[in-house]
This record gives sequence, C-alpha cells and structure tokens, in this order.
Amino acid sequence: MALTKSLADEGRPYKIKVSAICPGGVADGLVDAPPDEILRSEQISPYDIAETAVYLATLGPHAVVHQVIVDRLGADW
Repeated sequence: MALTKSLADEGRPYKIKVSAICPGGVADGLVDAPPDEILRSEQISPYDIAETAVYLATLGPHAVVHQVIVDRLGADW
C-alpha cells in the first residue's frame, strides 16, 4: 500500500490516479493447490478481478478509490 500511495502522490499533478486491488482466493493457475478447506468452486473468478479493474478505470475524473479488497464469500478477515 505504501508503493500505491507513493505512485498516487507522484501521479497526482499529472491527473494520474492509482488504486490497489488486493484479491484473496482467486481461482487461477498461479496456485497449484488451494487450501483443503477452500473448494476451487468457492474461489473468486479472475473475471471478478478484471471487472473491478474496469470499474476503477471508468470512474469519473473527480473520484478515486485507494484500495479495493476482494475476498470470497465466507472468508475470515
């Protein structure tokens, strides 16, 4: 998050917005085996993360989202 804030501070004079998407439990090929208690069918779809990125990219010029945490239903946090 510190890097995100630093990039946002540097980009602000140029009207560049920076946000961090922090996904948890995404069903992708980067994870060989999910924890036994999490079924693959219960993990977040990569498309959900992509939709989050599209949402952030389509915000108006006077709105910014600093951090988005996307987690699966039933996750403890």
